[in-house]
Amino acid sequence: MKAGYSPLTLARFTLLFCMLIGPLALAQDQPPIFAKPTGYFFVQPNLGSDGMPIPYNPTRGDANWAISQWNIPGQSAPSWIRGYRSQNGNIDVQVIEQNGMPSAVSLSQDGGLLPCFPDPKSEYDLFVGPNWKGFASAFPSAGPSVNTSLDSIPALLMSAELTVTNIWRASSRACGVNQRAIDFSAVFSNSGDQAHPGQTLYYDLAPYATRCDAVASDAICDARINFPAYFYFDGTGDNAYRDDAGKIIHQVFGYDDDFTVYNKPTLVLSQSQSYEIDILPRVKYVIAHGPNGMDTDLSHWRLSGIYYGSHIWGNVGIASEWRNFNVRIQ
Repeated sequence: MKAGYSPLTLARFTLLFCMLIGPLALAQDQPPIFAKPTGYFFVQPNLGSDGMPIPYNPTRGDANWAISQWNIPGQSAPSWIRGYRSQNGNIDVQVIEQNGMPSAVSLSQDGGLLPCFPDPKSEYDLFVGPNWKGFASAFPSAGPSVNTSLDSIPALLMSAELTVTNIWRASSRACGVNQRAIDFSAVFSNSGDQAHPGQTLYYDLAPYATRCDAVASDAICDARINFPAYFYFDGTGDNAYRDDAGKIIHQVFGYDDDFTVYNKPTLVLSQSQSYEIDILPRVKYVIAHGPNGMDTDLSHWRLSGIYYGSHIWGNVGIASEWRNFNVRIQ
């Protein structure tokens, strides 16, 4: 799914998601691992002087969740209208409030101005995820609130209630690859030991995806696909970061899983669907059967982040609405 990412985009994701979280006490009664959103801020894909992505444009001063957008035409999202909507021809994000607090968020992407694959900027991503320590220090951290070491938890439940509200053909151009997908993603971090450098694992699921190649200009491109299980980052080449002496200091792994292994219903356009998926057994399997050099000791791995949203390639558009998204330990 993400094989089209450029090394620069990979570096941005790595900076965003590989913040290592120290152990915390495991509570008896398990609430969501990350605090509920109090508000949202956007993340500027261009890096600041400290090497980190730049947060901007919060809905409120105590916003604790981020909206990440990579390769949006124009590179920046417009200002919020009346504090809850950011909209232009390429992006439309709306925060829906109840009793003064966010209760849902709608995400809409239009690829009419995107370059065609294999241009490095041909994939446009739009995700929401919690802020955590070491990322956007100007805004409150959303967690995680408990120890998420994979050897110490019985289950890891990703949940969301969502609707794909609309899909469309974005322009009359003919791109060779036209794809849209809904993404559930969990990010796991490993601080490394004497035998391994620090490592990051992205684990991705797509309960909805469509793809078509070189279609007629009036086609909506709604042919459903299911992504196969495979490692799209293997910890080598551009996925291995080295110090000045050439020693590998951090490796990045990324795994698209086959959504059908969970025996859950896929999304149907315009129909709301609730998910609660225990990803822990599959994540353990992925780590145990990873590429050479991947650390298989579960005590070294912990959940450090999540993100939900969508991505597009080519001349397509997608809109979705999200509620009750988080992850918890059972």
